[in-house]
Amino acid sequence: MSEKRILGFFQNFGLAVSATCISRQWTGGYDLFHQEKSDLYHSGITASDYVQIDDTSACVNGTNQYCQIVCSPLFTAYFTTPKKDRLKVLSVLTDFMPPQYLYNRQAQTLLETFKLTDKTRVAIDAQLPFDVVMNESEFNAYLPSSP
Repeated sequence: MSEKRILGFFQNFGLAVSATCISRQWTGGYDLFHQEKSDLYHSGITASDYVQIDDTSACVNGTNQYCQIVCSPLFTAYFTTPKKDRLKVLSVLTDFMPPQYLYNRQAQTLLETFKLTDKTRVAIDAQLPFDVVMNESEFNAYLPSSP
């Protein structure tokens, strides 16, 4: 049930309750449940031979967003995200863990597949450390800064 409907329920009986109070009461302080969802999601992904992801539009407080549905024969999980770009999908699939970056032989093969010029691939080889896992800020330090 939406926060708006819960507020309407209380107002129907003449009770003055703020939307903030309802939100805090119904969603705050439940870190245990958020952790349980995360644990269940991780278990579902690791126990499945495959997972599938799909999305559908969702309106959240008047803003268009996306409901990401991750499922297998063993589980279904739902996440609402403001975007559905590649990085957001990867974020959903990794349960919103901070991204990690790795430049290795597989990445080099992808650059060849994407038909990057030899000059560009040589420049990337010279720039990025090989076989080193980097967090986002470490990786961004290697990217050229915007003018």
